[in-house]
Amino acid sequence: MHSRASLNWSRTQCSNGSWKLVYFVTCLGFLQKKSKFCKAICNGLNFDMDIPAFSLPRTSVWSSIYISSYKSYDIDIAVSSLPFIHTPPTTKKMAETRIRFGILGCANIARKVSRAMLLSPNTTISAIGSRSLEKATAFATENHFPESTKKYGSYEAVLDDPDVDAVYVPLPTSLHLRWAVLAAEKKKHVLLEKPVALNVGELDKILEACESSGVQFMDATMWMHHPRTAKMKEVLSDPQRFGHLKSVHSTFSYVGEGDFLKNDIRVNPNLDALGVLGDAGWYSIRAILWAYGYELPKTVTAFGDPEYNESGVILSCGASLNWKEDGKVATFYCSFLSNLSMDITALGTKGNLRVHDFVIPFNENVGPFYTVANSRWAELSLGCEPEPSEFKITTVLPQEALMVQEFGRLVQGIRCGEAKPEKKWPTLSRKTQAVIDAVVASINIGFKPVDVVY
Repeated sequence: MHSRASLNWSRTQCSNGSWKLVYFVTCLGFLQKKSKFCKAICNGLNFDMDIPAFSLPRTSVWSSIYISSYKSYDIDIAVSSLPFIHTPPTTKKMAETRIRFGILGCANIARKVSRAMLLSPNTTISAIGSRSLEKATAFATENHFPESTKKYGSYEAVLDDPDVDAVYVPLPTSLHLRWAVLAAEKKKHVLLEKPVALNVGELDKILEACESSGVQFMDATMWMHHPRTAKMKEVLSDPQRFGHLKSVHSTFSYVGEGDFLKNDIRVNPNLDALGVLGDAGWYSIRAILWAYGYELPKTVTAFGDPEYNESGVILSCGASLNWKEDGKVATFYCSFLSNLSMDITALGTKGNLRVHDFVIPFNENVGPFYTVANSRWAELSLGCEPEPSEFKITTVLPQEALMVQEFGRLVQGIRCGEAKPEKKWPTLSRKTQAVIDAVVASINIGFKPVDVVY
């Protein structure tokens, strides 16, 4: 059954001369499933507004776009028809459709992801396990888990719980192989923190276990699920506004607080031997692969003089990637010793794209990025024109909740027999890990080029 939705939109000029375009829709029925229902075309870019599943009737959902220039004929907004049901499902039915997560461990990142599980409309937390029952109980209380959440004093108990559909594994990287494989063997779907493994060999064993058991695998690279990511990809794919991609540079760095450099698991060779390369470098390598449509480079050459701690764990490093065709290149730098940066700069033959917070948006509900096309010197080289346009992509749910929601959707399809595990996510994880392996190999042979093997 299809129903209508009422649409309104407005425009406001900001103090800096840019324009804020706001559009919102009021649902007239009960939405049966998530839908991209409002499409805006603004300055040549398409914008879709998502409405979550099970939104209540008469609920308004809004979104906004910020642009540096605006003309009335540059914007066109339309509402598509929506699949509505008039009778909301009962609370019991909604609970039955939610994917039940078990969490292995009480890592700090699990606080953020568990919040996402409770924000996502199609997931809940069924169990939490730690090496001690007291720690699991305290973690559940501090992070406002549902009263029904079971607390266990072991990871095995979570995997043996029949009320757990999927597990989130935020354990140290050295423990991923054991627990991800065991989870898959127990028929639990696996959402695995990054880096997913110490090397491709370990990851292959995890993926083989997931495939053998018919369970979904996904790594927890959150920024992939922000709606901004899809919008930026539209820019990179536009032959008129961007042209051919020639170069990408990405950085992710931050300074660890307190005793981070001595005691954090990310600098412990027995827990996370990849150090900053596995932690921050994973994001920049994924960003480069994303920009190039996941085409792997031919070679990787690590930069000389990476920095290490006393235990030999990498604290800062970088590398260049070369495709050996059409002049395509990329570089990245990651560090635990430099001020916070989360940048992607992509250069095309006709345009550029920049984003300064791609890993974690400065504001969880707004993701900005900047584009410019056909740049040229102004008269007498007194400046450049046109000035870059800023786009701000809004989202009701933060990116980590969108990640969990997408994972839940995939699991639900498998559970209902309507779909098989999505192979996209294991492939992206393996390609990212393959580049990390090449960087490590290049460092080990004296910073010489290494072929990327996949």
